[in-house]
Amino acid sequence: MKISFSILFAVFLFHLCSAQSDSLYAQLKEKVSRNTWWLSYYNEWDSTMQKYDAWGIADEMARKLALLLTYDQSRDLDLEDFPGLTLAASTNDSMHLKIYNFGYDCGGTRGWIDHPVLQWQNSKGKLFAFDLAKYINLKCDPFIYKLRGDSTGTIYLITGNERQDGSHGTSAAMVIRLTDDFIFTNYPAFAGMSNLLFTNNLLSYNPNSGMLTITPVGLFGGPFSDGDIFSGHPDLSSADSAKIDRVNSFLNKEYSDHEFSFQSIYLHFNGNVFVNVSQPSRKDY
Repeated sequence: MKISFSILFAVFLFHLCSAQSDSLYAQLKEKVSRNTWWLSYYNEWDSTMQKYDAWGIADEMARKLALLLTYDQSRDLDLEDFPGLTLAASTNDSMHLKIYNFGYDCGGTRGWIDHPVLQWQNSKGKLFAFDLAKYINLKCDPFIYKLRGDSTGTIYLITGNERQDGSHGTSAAMVIRLTDDFIFTNYPAFAGMSNLLFTNNLLSYNPNSGMLTITPVGLFGGPFSDGDIFSGHPDLSSADSAKIDRVNSFLNKEYSDHEFSFQSIYLHFNGNVFVNVSQPSRKDY
């Protein structure tokens, strides 16, 4: 009799916890859905909207979306329930890494500002999420490149771009490492740095050859020889001379007021980090 009561009590607790989880998820879902929809229609020039802090709302929604994506109910989101939210990229490996994007039009020359949020699962199927937007605003490319997977974790390359103003756009390459329960955004893929950010340059990665190519282009596709180049996590400050020296050495370029001319740069993934192979005599990092 005691055993039967214990079993019934355990079943009762399970259903109670499930009901509470469903309720919390439904509340989060309603709030995220409402605000991603509102942000997608936000217009800085609309006088009725100018009183709202779109940037603050977007930051809050990125955090809430990251929380929502840890619930099991979010495993396969129906995007029709979340107007303004898109699935930018995903993998078909055991991690099932996904990048969701939402954003808003700031009304200025920068235009649309993206907020990416990551979701993945561990070996037991437990879901995790990470607000990448707190580090970088990026429209992620439709591919996530798996660079390596072993007992130390799985390493991925994420690339994307974001408009900065009427004449500048930023392209980014970021390497992350996922373990069973954690995300590491400081993987030293580029001479000790986790990411490279380029202004008015095109990034392309060939997974077959492991080659990341940086090509100078204009914002609208025309030739552009002078471009900013900066790196760090999340940004490289003009006052951070150590990082400036490091990126100079890695790319073998002189840095002057964030602007210089250069030809295409070729970075090859050697199974551990990216090395500059633009010149045969380059030192491996």
